[in-house]
Amino acid sequence: MTILPGPLDNLYNSSKQGALLEEYTIYVKEDGQIIKRTATRKYTSDSYIDSTTSTPMDIGYSLK
Repeated sequence: MTILPGPLDNLYNSSKQGALLEEYTIYVKEDGQIIKRTATRKYTSDSYIDSTTSTPMDIGYSLK
């Protein structure tokens, strides 16, 4: 698959001046289950704090 530049690239590469919070979330299928993975960057006055979460999504059945 060829991935071309798009709106996500434009937003990701844009200026962060004045930003308070930045998040990137992706849903993946892993071992028959959907996993929500989120990376968060909280901006402070002179730095930032990064964190990540990984959350299994209980949808009531396994994916094949």
